[in-house]
Amino acid sequence: MLSGDSEIKPFRPVGNFLRVNDEGHLAFDELDTTALARKYGTPLYVVSERRIRENFQKWVSTFRSKYPRTRVFYALKANSLLATCAILKQEGAGFEVGGPGELHIAKLLGVCREDLILNGNNKSRKDLASAIEIGATINVDSIEELKTIQNEAEKVGATARIAFRVNPDVRPEDESVHPELWTGIRESKFGIDIASGQALDACRMSLRMRNLNVTGIHTHIGSPVEDTASYQEAAERIMTFAGRLKKELGMDLKFVNLGGGFAIPFNHKIGLPSVEEYAEAIITVVKRGIANFGLGEMELFLEPGGAIVGDSTILLLRVGMTKEPPGLSKWVAVDGGANVILRASQGWYTFQIVAANRMLDNKSETVNIAGPLCYSGDIIGRERNMPRLIEGDLLALLDAGAYTFAYEFHGGAGSYPLPPIILINSQGESELVRKGETVADLIIRDTIPRRLLAVSLMREPFTVGMSTGKRSGMSTGQIPHERRPEQHHSQAKKNLR
Repeated sequence: MLSGDSEIKPFRPVGNFLRVNDEGHLAFDELDTTALARKYGTPLYVVSERRIRENFQKWVSTFRSKYPRTRVFYALKANSLLATCAILKQEGAGFEVGGPGELHIAKLLGVCREDLILNGNNKSRKDLASAIEIGATINVDSIEELKTIQNEAEKVGATARIAFRVNPDVRPEDESVHPELWTGIRESKFGIDIASGQALDACRMSLRMRNLNVTGIHTHIGSPVEDTASYQEAAERIMTFAGRLKKELGMDLKFVNLGGGFAIPFNHKIGLPSVEEYAEAIITVVKRGIANFGLGEMELFLEPGGAIVGDSTILLLRVGMTKEPPGLSKWVAVDGGANVILRASQGWYTFQIVAANRMLDNKSETVNIAGPLCYSGDIIGRERNMPRLIEGDLLALLDAGAYTFAYEFHGGAGSYPLPPIILINSQGESELVRKGETVADLIIRDTIPRRLLAVSLMREPFTVGMSTGKRSGMSTGQIPHERRPEQHHSQAKKNLR
């Protein structure tokens, strides 16, 4: 269910990052949004590099001030834009990937093996083999997968670096967490169950496998979790399990990974936990567990995603037709809906919407805001208080950086290519009528400014062995950089042939 303005706090400026300028327009990272919309058109996503860098460094510095042996791995699923990933690589982020497209991006960027974690409940043998070759840490999600990893590593005479994704059966206290996003309960499809003893059995089994190196344990309880108590409970159970592994199996783990799911810093919400509050809640438990169970110089891994990129981005939309059914709320149609921001129409997240070109005007009417798609659920805001909107006005959805365009344009969480489509003709024969995508196709329209590209490829610890194909115009290991408009048109013509 979509929330109305009664559940949304009024617009709050954030220094020079988000404010109303002298013309009464919304300024985002000091640029006038109306000028950006005129220059690039709408719908338009606008991303702040400065905000991404600031947010990441805040997570790193806050946690390390309380526990120096903390490492932060960015969860690519939140926003897999190549430019975003290049920025975070410059900042020293590790990367947590959850599927073939995200693994492809990590390879393109030359992410070091120590900085790469592969997650997922149904990793393909191809992705597992690739992760083994790279030397990435694989979070094992099931006993069957454990056996598969051993088999793949044995084939090539390698040692796979693994951690166990265990399920602590923690249900977030925050009622706003959508049930589909509870990932740490026993009913979830993720992780190996602790309570039944299955997780302990899996760890015991791994000790008999010659091609595995167990480095840690991992968990993830949901997203976005807007309370700290749930993380404390998860940390307690994970540290206790780590203690059992040491006592009963003699396993000395190098790290515990408490995953991500931390609150997206929505500007319209009051009372969200701060990074400092998350750090205090988690590290208190981790330190106590290390002391109680004699776990030594253990590292703490975290996998924030939306918490880093959520407020780094806005979406600009242009008002088109309006209509006023008698006795009902006015409808305002805009040029983008579920096709560009699916999360808004699903009701999983509530986005604050402002009239970017009329920030100082009185809010004189309550409206529903709908996209242009031909289905009735294409609604991105209900009962929103607005100035009297007319055709040509510019709306901005704030804090739209997490789980938005990465889902619409990059194949969803994990970045999975779309499948081919075949037609069975009247002769009973199958014919290809739409080609399936490759992982390279997912990012074919992404570009990286050269100033980010040079630094991103400073280190090449392993060979980028992907096949990008002719469509992308890239050879093995190359990243798309800024292209002139005529190059885009030329590519489009090739794709039509």
